[in-house]
Amino acid sequence: MAERMPRLVYLAAKLERQAIKMPREIRRFVPNFDLYEETAKNGLEGAAESLDVPRAQMTKLYDMGREQGKAASLAEFRMLIAREVLDNESLEDLPMPRRLSMMALLDRFVNNAGDEIIATDEASLSTTDIPPDIPKWKTGFEPVDRVFGGGVYQGILMLMARPGEGKTSTMLSIMECIKAANPTWQMMFFEQEIPLRLMLARMRPILTRTKFHDSDLIVCGQLTIDEIIRKLDKPPAKGQKQQKRVVFIDSPDAMPGLDGENSTRELGSIFRKLVKIKEKAELVVVSTQPNRRESGKMTKTSTANSWEKVWYVDMMAAIYKMGATMQISSLKNRFGVEGLEVQYQYNLETMTFDPNLISDLSEDNDWSDITEKE
Repeated sequence: MAERMPRLVYLAAKLERQAIKMPREIRRFVPNFDLYEETAKNGLEGAAESLDVPRAQMTKLYDMGREQGKAASLAEFRMLIAREVLDNESLEDLPMPRRLSMMALLDRFVNNAGDEIIATDEASLSTTDIPPDIPKWKTGFEPVDRVFGGGVYQGILMLMARPGEGKTSTMLSIMECIKAANPTWQMMFFEQEIPLRLMLARMRPILTRTKFHDSDLIVCGQLTIDEIIRKLDKPPAKGQKQQKRVVFIDSPDAMPGLDGENSTRELGSIFRKLVKIKEKAELVVVSTQPNRRESGKMTKTSTANSWEKVWYVDMMAAIYKMGATMQISSLKNRFGVEGLEVQYQYNLETMTFDPNLISDLSEDNDWSDITEKE
């Protein structure tokens, strides 16, 4: 248990007050909880002064924890706290019903289940009016609109492709098309793997032909999902209303803190939090890669690292590159038909598609309502 102390001190210092949000029933089984609490509240110096611990000792603990990895995620902190509780011998002294209740509480804590993914609500089915269909809207990137039966809806869209086959370029094209069709909407693009100067150079074709506004942002760097949520929660400038917006994250799989033994669980936690983000946006677009062992046609189960993330996305598509020809297939459509396939001509360099060279590969599907040119 003592070997976890430096890492927990480091994480508490980095995560600050969000680190100490845990049920009291759990706190009492965490050795040195006062140390982590004071560090999260008041920093290393404040904790040293409050607990009468030499500052040099606090700094040494922090440095030892940092040596295990600079990334700091709430998921890792909660997992280590859970191990501290499970290794606590006093847990065995609890009556069996109390111990089972404690284990259930611990599981909810580790999986962040205490924070609602969606708001709890209810309605009587006998008195509720029949609602209209779920509203769809067109991104303007026609291959995506077609493969999801005429457009998308408020939800999470995940694009899966092998390395170098057009995930990032497709996301940028979708962003450009949405902006062109909805000039007042805010575009927010979070890039995990490419530095800003290279990303802006990559976007040059789009930037020269599309008008963006000051509120449209590209953020490059390894942000955690909680940092992204805090950025999205930032209120608009005084006197301004929150714009409708679309959020792009390329890619959650590369977020900090996903290189340890708990990466699968942590990645699942990231995708659960994406559900919260979709309540703040008209659409959330993310990318992912298939498992390296997958060599043929991709399916839902092809996703790398975590099958759990497929549970939380609403729309999922596989992208294939065949020279200048691209193919996109819908693998999941929570509120529509799945398994549709579209082939199109796409220029990865200029990030443009030819609207006259798009063909439906799906059998027995009537596309007449969306193939007619307006």
